[in-house]
Order: sequence, then structure tokens, then C-alpha cells
Amino acid sequence: MPFTKINYINLQHFNPFHATQEELIAQSLNDSGLITEMTTINDVPARELLEIFFAKRNMYRNATRLGTVLIESGKIPQEKLKAALEYQKENKNMKLGEILIKLGVNTEEEIESSLQIQSKKRAGT
Repeated sequence: MPFTKINYINLQHFNPFHATQEELIAQSLNDSGLITEMTTINDVPARELLEIFFAKRNMYRNATRLGTVLIESGKIPQEKLKAALEYQKENKNMKLGEILIKLGVNTEEEIESSLQIQSKKRAGT
């Protein structure tokens, strides 16, 4: 089988959750439907790299959710977040921030500042 060498991949977008080049290539090949059980990247099974990529991405997503940011900054207790998330299940068209403002749990300013923190975290700054 021919050898393929790839250099200089732009990882900046994936930097906040520290995806490696190999993990990113595995994810891209998977999205394209090109992974088989035999696919390896630098002698590591591509499926194994995919599992690592998705685990890192999920941990990153959980750490940067609005509710997590609000709890970490002390702007909402866990019970109020749970209640708002339950409310959201019945009102799927509403964003969490809108619900928290409507329920009087947070102010617009608190939500806006938390969204700015979330954005900075997601940008890796």
C-alpha cells in the first residue's frame, strides 16, 4: 500500500481541546467515510484515534457549556440550572440563557458576561 505523508495541518481551531494531527486526520477520514477496520495512522488504529478525539471534544464541550460557566462563576446554583434545563426540554426553541432570564435566575448582563467567558474559553484564550 502506498505511503502518504501530510505536513502542516492547521490545528488552531482544535487547539482548545488539544487534538493531535493524527486524531484530526482520523476524524476527517471518518467524516468522509474512508476509515476501515484496517486503517492506521502512524501505525495506530484510526478507530482508537477517533475514540480519543471524541473523548477530548466531549470533555471540552462539557467544560465550556453555558451552565458550567455560570456554576463555575458562582452565578447560579446547580439546582436552578437543573430546573432551567428541565424547562428547556419542554421549550426546545428557547436557549438556556433566555430561560434563565425569563425565570428570573440571572440578569441579561450575567448571561452576556458568561457568554463572553464561554467564547473566550472556546477560543482557547
